[in-house]
Amino acid sequence: LNDKPSITVYKYLKLNKSTGFCDGCFRTINEISQWTSMTDVERMSLLETLRQRQGIKRRVNRRRKKNKSI
Repeated sequence: LNDKPSITVYKYLKLNKSTGFCDGCFRTINEISQWTSMTDVERMSLLETLRQRQGIKRRVNRRRKKNKSI
């Protein structure tokens, strides 16, 4: 078993111009390029940040869908 922090890597990077985050993994271009040189502690910290970013995007998308249906 590999206990190292990992992240799903998508075949194509799609940076969102308004947020600066990849639409797939929610990382910035700097976070993506630094991933391989990060310590496990740094990666775990970033993974927590990514969970928060992902949650924010989901809430915004829900509001957008709700407003479109009105």
